[in-house]
Amino acid sequence: MSNKKYPTSDWAKWAESISILKTDFVSLMTKREIWRALKNAYEKNSNYQIKQEAHQIIDWINRNYVDSMLIGLRRIIDTSKDTVSLIKLLEEISKNPTVITFDRYQTLWTSGSEQVNRMRATEVFKRFSKDNRNLDVNIIKNDIRELKESNERFINIVNHHIAHKGKDADNPPLTYEELHAAFDKIAGILNEYHALLTTVRVLNFAALLPVPIENIENMFSKMIFTDINTNDEYA
Repeated sequence: MSNKKYPTSDWAKWAESISILKTDFVSLMTKREIWRALKNAYEKNSNYQIKQEAHQIIDWINRNYVDSMLIGLRRIIDTSKDTVSLIKLLEEISKNPTVITFDRYQTLWTSGSEQVNRMRATEVFKRFSKDNRNLDVNIIKNDIRELKESNERFINIVNHHIAHKGKDADNPPLTYEELHAAFDKIAGILNEYHALLTTVRVLNFAALLPVPIENIENMFSKMIFTDINTNDEYA
């Protein structure tokens, strides 16, 4: 990533890090949407026999999906050395808050008129500032605290149930609702900082899928619920 677009080399480095994290999130989001498409295709099918036959495969896919999502999310909020993580990025920004000022930030907005650019820059920047001129370190620290506290149990699940396969590793460590709530919370915070560092906010991660989710669901229906001998769908 070129440093020329950004006011400082630190800013350019942070923008590159947040872009890497966004790419990781898009990958996880794709897994979630594909899993949801499979789940919908399975639940919509009314043939009890074929659903029973497919149950073990679906269960295996579900377990692998949860493991993959948990490990991916842990990596994004990891604090280990030599890793690109959201928490480490926010900690670095909080230690160097003077790098990002509103005057510098608004120079990144170049696509509209001066008035429109300033309005858009102000809308994003006020989330991180009390005086609309400088970053408020306490706001960033609160985001860090929220990421750490809300995901403490979540990280422990990965460490004890998946990474090290403890004695309860085969028991479901959390519900799908809890998993997806953690995903959405982390994604929301990442999205705000992505807008701060690059001006770009991803409003709908699902829109980044290579094909519409309905097409994926239809493909699963044909793959799982079609008799390969007759090419007729079970219904």
